[in-house]
Amino acid sequence: MEEYGTHNQPRGTWSDDSSMVLATIDSMYNNKEVFLQKEIFNYKDLMNRYSMWKNQAEYTPNKKVFDIGITTADAISRYESNKDNVFAGNDSFNANGNGSLMRIIPLALYTKYCIFNGYTIKLLGDNYDVIKKFSSLTHAHTLSIMSCYIYNIFVSNYLDLNDLNDAYVKTQKHFKYIFDGKIQKDYGDLELCKKYFNRLIYNDISKLNERDIKSSGFVVDTLESSLWCVLTSHTFEESVLKAINLGDDTDTIGALTGALAGLVYGVNSIPQKWLDSLQRKDYLDDMVNKYIELIQLRIKKNLKQD
Repeated sequence: MEEYGTHNQPRGTWSDDSSMVLATIDSMYNNKEVFLQKEIFNYKDLMNRYSMWKNQAEYTPNKKVFDIGITTADAISRYESNKDNVFAGNDSFNANGNGSLMRIIPLALYTKYCIFNGYTIKLLGDNYDVIKKFSSLTHAHTLSIMSCYIYNIFVSNYLDLNDLNDAYVKTQKHFKYIFDGKIQKDYGDLELCKKYFNRLIYNDISKLNERDIKSSGFVVDTLESSLWCVLTSHTFEESVLKAINLGDDTDTIGALTGALAGLVYGVNSIPQKWLDSLQRKDYLDDMVNKYIELIQLRIKKNLKQD
């Protein structure tokens, strides 16, 4: 909104975070026959669309890719060199950027409202398996996958409870249960999760001062920052400005915070001056409407099955 900053872009430009969300929605919309079945995604098509974004600047506001994470770019390149290797994400500790977390919101909403009867759930709300696949397209380490899962469960809990603090407490209980090994399921390295998600799950992230919040591209920092911003704010604008003013990886933390704040405060809470400044606003509206159509299709299919 200030325009011509770090990446020298005009007002209302979106970055890689939104581009990957748009590519995800487009893949879901154009693969309805898969989307309405057990697998949810056509993973090869997803990677093809991420490749189109990386190489041809699809899903961008001005046909220019001006920012892309190293781990994301490497995974897409590996897929391009061997298209049988769909889940090309790096599983090393040093590959825990936030490139899968930034695109998780379409999946989070889908699995909340539209989980289908044929999908086996061992624990209420446990959509870990599909989240693991989705993250592993580009980011396959336990911390990246678990960050996506925590964000997803927080979204689900908020939509159930309509209270941020209650949703946070319920999320903490859920993951304490998992990290303490009380579910017979492979969630990866739980001791590592206990260590890195300690502030978020075993303590109260909202009680920390701003100086204690790290806003780096490390996926755990990004997750903490976005939840801290929304838990310590009272409006959409306050949440997003708080995220941006943390500095460092502002676009991703702003996007993840904005998604949560949008759920909490609604579309009418977004400042009109921000909406008016958006590049390709009609295109964005069209993509949102396509996503809504998909959700409605899934709900109708569930009702028929019931």
